Amino acid sequence: MNLTLSFRSRPILWSLSLIAAVLVALSAAGTAIRHYTSYTTLKGTIPLFYLGNEANVPTFFSSFLLLVAATSLLVLAIARHRNHQRHRLAWFGLAAVFLLLAVDEASQIHEWTANIVRPLVGNQGIFTYAWVAVGLAFVAACGLAFFRLWWDLPPRQRLIFAVAACFYVGGALGLEMVESRRDAAFGHDFVYEVLVNCEEAMEMTGVLILLSGVFSLLTETLRGVNIRFSPADRLPSPATASAAPAPEPPPAGILPATAAIGPRLDLSR
Repeated sequence: MNLTLSFRSRPILWSLSLIAAVLVALSAAGTAIRHYTSYTTLKGTIPLFYLGNEANVPTFFSSFLLLVAATSLLVLAIARHRNHQRHRLAWFGLAAVFLLLAVDEASQIHEWTANIVRPLVGNQGIFTYAWVAVGLAFVAACGLAFFRLWWDLPPRQRLIFAVAACFYVGGALGLEMVESRRDAAFGHDFVYEVLVNCEEAMEMTGVLILLSGVFSLLTETLRGVNIRFSPADRLPSPATASAAPAPEPPPAGILPATAAIGPRLDLSR
C-alpha cells in the first residue's frame, strides 16, 4: 500500500490572513468609536479586540501565528536534516527564535528588559521604550547568525524572507520607536493608537509573508515523498496464524533470535 504525503498551503494562508484582517479591522473600528463617540468600551468589546492591549484575542492570535511559524520551520529543519541539506542547524535555530517570539508575544518578556537597559540608554527620544535597545541588538545578532542561510535560499524565497523581515522588524521596532515619541509628547491619543494598529498589522503581515516562503520550501522538500508498506511484511491474519505450525524449540543452550513484528516503513522520494 502506498500513501503519498501532500501539503496544501494556500487554504492555511488564506484562513490565517482572513483572521488577521478581521482583527485589524475590529481594532481600528474600536479605536475610532472610542475617540469619536461616547462609547469607550462597548461593554468590554473594544479592549478585547484592541491590538495594543495584552491578554486579549489579538494577542492570542499573534502568539499562535508565531507558533505556527516556529512549527513550520521545525518541520522544514527536520526534513532538511534527513535529506542532509545545508544549514540544517541554522533552520533549527530559526525555529527556536520564532518559538521565543511566540512566548514573548504571550508573556511580554521584552517589557521586563526595559528596567535593565534604561540606566544605559535613558528613556527619551526613540528609547522612551527602553526595551527597543534590546530589540535592536537581538535583530543584529539574528542578522549575523542567519545571513548565510538567507543568502543561500533560492531567489524567490530569498526575496520573500527579506520582505517578511522588513514588515516584521519595521513594525516591531521601527513603528515602536515612532510610537514612543508620540506617547511621550501626547499620550495615548488617537494618532498613537492608529500607529499601534499599524504596528501590529505589520507584524502579522510579516509573519504571514514568512509563512508563504516557508510553506513553499516545505512543498518542494516534501514533494514526491511516499510511505510504502511492503506486502511481504504484512502481519498474518488470525486464521493464517492459527493454521501455521508451531516453531520447533531451539536446541539447548542456544538463545532464539529476536524477530521484529510489524509493517516495515519505507520512506522514499
